[in-house]
Amino acid sequence: MPYEEIIKRLEAYRAALSEEDRLARTGLKTKPDFASIRAKEDDLFTDGSIMTVRELMERAPSARRRDQMERTLFALLEGVIAADTLPVEERILAKTAELSAAIDGRSFGFHEMTELMGSEEDPAKREEIRRAQAGLAEELAPLRIEHEHALRQKLAAFGFGTIREYAETKKRVRYDVFLQKALPILEETTGLYRRVMGDTLRRAYGKELGDISAAHVHHWRAGREFDHLFPPEKVMPLCAGAFATLGLPFERAHGIRVDAENRPGKRPRAVCYAPRAPEEVHLILKPQGGFEDVRSFLHEGGHALHFGHIDAALPYEWRGLPRSHAMSETFAFLIEHLTENPLWLEHVMHVPKAAAERLAAWSLLGGLFMLRRHMAKLTYELAFDEKPFDAPRNREIYSKTLSDLTGFAYEPEFWLEDMDGVFYGADHLRAWIASAQVEEHLVRKYGDRWFLKRDTGSFLKEHFAKGVSIDAEELVQSLGMTAWDPLPLIRKFDGVSRLLR
Repeated sequence: MPYEEIIKRLEAYRAALSEEDRLARTGLKTKPDFASIRAKEDDLFTDGSIMTVRELMERAPSARRRDQMERTLFALLEGVIAADTLPVEERILAKTAELSAAIDGRSFGFHEMTELMGSEEDPAKREEIRRAQAGLAEELAPLRIEHEHALRQKLAAFGFGTIREYAETKKRVRYDVFLQKALPILEETTGLYRRVMGDTLRRAYGKELGDISAAHVHHWRAGREFDHLFPPEKVMPLCAGAFATLGLPFERAHGIRVDAENRPGKRPRAVCYAPRAPEEVHLILKPQGGFEDVRSFLHEGGHALHFGHIDAALPYEWRGLPRSHAMSETFAFLIEHLTENPLWLEHVMHVPKAAAERLAAWSLLGGLFMLRRHMAKLTYELAFDEKPFDAPRNREIYSKTLSDLTGFAYEPEFWLEDMDGVFYGADHLRAWIASAQVEEHLVRKYGDRWFLKRDTGSFLKEHFAKGVSIDAEELVQSLGMTAWDPLPLIRKFDGVSRLLR
């Protein structure tokens, strides 16, 4: 099969998978049928196609051309692997949809329980819900283990002994080196985190850091005390206005389609799909009102605008075959983390000054918690990858690592449920560091109110246009900065101390 035909078929296949997931997630389809989409492409995902690309890679006239073909090779390998893993993933989705537990005489599904904990005001009830969810997670474990077996057997057939080995090869990153570079973030902020989070939990729940269940995480993160600032009818116009202020109005990115309909079966979590960037990008929202809506709108809107401004002339490999997700997550975090800026909250979101100061510090503390959680998860997932089928060991490592680094008690039952595919969490961490670096660059270039400057939008669109041809580290290096420099992020977290006033 000619290379051009391989690329054309890959784009259509991956777009079909994206569309299937979008329809199921938004309530437009009862359940996804990924396996049948994959089955139609048996003649694409063959040894012959892989050999064609490998031979072309060996004769590639430039490093950039080789990069394109290597991305294609990884996409083909993943397509071969999907023949065995997608059917298991469908069974996991079906099983998850079936699972439910009774809370106060009402039946709640597995994912509904997470939302329920966020809105439940009774602390004891939140812990009851968490225990019920942990029981359901145990029921999903056998299928999760089956998926691990299928994935690892396929990777081994291609010469990858572990998922880590595969991820590091594809993403061109060494996780031990990255963790060593990121470790100062933990070291420099641990004392601050313990003081501020400890004081916050004591006031909010009468609990001490280190002696509080993870059942309360979603309630605390929801930020209910700030909900009155963002009523449901104002979330969409406020957030759309915030993007317009940056010089990034949605209406200028003609490929972005916003779905904010509140239909039955639609999951509450915002998400972005880019099946054919920049011509077709879907921003999925389900506004309920409150700060959580604002944060998720900004994050997923950042993704949508990145994909919606990709240069359409780029080859598909640089529009739709990222080596990692760190580049797009960098832009999403940059915009989401405006919620940590009191000036932005006051001047763009029209939050009164005193409330803006408190909300920004609270949001920053939430970010510090999430960063520590992601560091814990990456540490656990690297350990898990060494001995994936030693359940007693992994359950203990999961619970201890997450609990030690966050101060919330995480139950061992979530040892398989609370994992990101192919070290996606590391992409998040890389993006988190890079977004703080980009923000410092923007402050130096445009001042403290860089978010009010249309030039900021021009700067972002210039980098959006590159698609996924580069990664987060190359982005910051192009700005004259050192990749994985933790200091900008450490400096940002100093603002958490405002909560102690």
